[in-house]
Amino acid sequence: MKEPLNSEMIKKAKRRNLWAFMAGNLLSGFGDSCINIAYMPFLYEVTNNNLFLTGLLTTLAAVLWFLPTPILGRISDKNNRKQMMIFSKPIAFVGVFLLLFVNQNNLYLLIISIILRSVGFMSSNLNYNILVSESNGESKEGLGHIFSKMAFLYFASTIGGAVFVNLTGFEYNIYFMIFLVICIINWIKNIIFVTDTKSVQNEKIVKKSSNSKSWREVIKSPKIKTAMIFLTFDIFFWEISNSVLTAGLISAYGFTLEELAFFNIWFNVSMIIFQIPAGKLTDKFGKKKILIISELGGIFIFTLHIISSIIWTSGYKLFLFPSMILIQILSGIVVASFIPSESIILTDLDKDRKGESYGMVSFVRGFGAMFPGAIGGFLMGTVHFITPFIVTTIGIVLLIIYLLKFGHRFEEIDEIGLNNKKTNNSKKNNSKKK
Repeated sequence: MKEPLNSEMIKKAKRRNLWAFMAGNLLSGFGDSCINIAYMPFLYEVTNNNLFLTGLLTTLAAVLWFLPTPILGRISDKNNRKQMMIFSKPIAFVGVFLLLFVNQNNLYLLIISIILRSVGFMSSNLNYNILVSESNGESKEGLGHIFSKMAFLYFASTIGGAVFVNLTGFEYNIYFMIFLVICIINWIKNIIFVTDTKSVQNEKIVKKSSNSKSWREVIKSPKIKTAMIFLTFDIFFWEISNSVLTAGLISAYGFTLEELAFFNIWFNVSMIIFQIPAGKLTDKFGKKKILIISELGGIFIFTLHIISSIIWTSGYKLFLFPSMILIQILSGIVVASFIPSESIILTDLDKDRKGESYGMVSFVRGFGAMFPGAIGGFLMGTVHFITPFIVTTIGIVLLIIYLLKFGHRFEEIDEIGLNNKKTNNSKKNNSKKK
């Protein structure tokens, strides 16, 4: 039986965790960049250039990414987060391996691959985010800055992956294999160096989370309700455009894989430049203000997509490449500003039940991911290329209005914990009166 960790050992373990995750992000960024650039053109090709079917499959992946999270979050709170992260990865590896055999005649393999990859990587990602949050502990650096550091290293590495794809132009399967090898190396690294630092005090939460009232208690918090509504509609409106964007760019403008990789480099460079400043600004000005700025950036992005399409169809084709580069730079700024706020919100909804509250919000968020791929594919394929961008822009305006009214709740402290303390105090007072 292992001896319990003392406070100094826990601090060292937390520092080692953060260093391990930083190294992992450098590895993951390169591999993720390879597969992300190759995957959407691959998906568009194996669906026989069908935008609607491409959108449906993208939607399936998004839904499966979110729906299992309440169960996974509860299991994470009850058990060892490191073990959850380690044991879920091989499921995803099988899904990636199946991609090597997918073609137009066996799309069922693609569906199985999507299921395995979504469930495996989601479980790993959930526990990774919580471990980063818990490993930061009593650090003088704000949590926004820590998450920005992680994202900075990740996106710095994605530049290497994008340049690699741009220079090589290999078959899709080569990039899938590179991604798989990097994932396995990262997995082994986590087995060796990462320590689960969840406190023994969570035993009380284990008992509490087994109560049928647990999820109802979680949802009662105004902070959690606000996160559910905002993040659900955020993914809904944005994914109407983003779920079919790459396939749409190929269909409308005939971009090649190498050109897409070139544009992706600009996105990654923008991310690197603005990621750490975005984290510091989040810690300084709060999540509400930074999220509003991020959403405003989205309006500029999709308006520019609309203008680019109109100019392209008018015959002025020289404007297309500079506009795509500008869109990628703006997208990098928007994502860089969104990541710290989103990560802090999801990992700090409930001080006691981090995994469970994270899972509940992600579960509801999954409903927002159910239909946008199909809607975007239908609008782009049957109405017009720019129609999804118009719908997304209108949706973003509604999100900004919502943030202006309710965004202050993201800055509030854990209300469930306060309610529990109030309940306990009232019980003590009543017992004294008796």
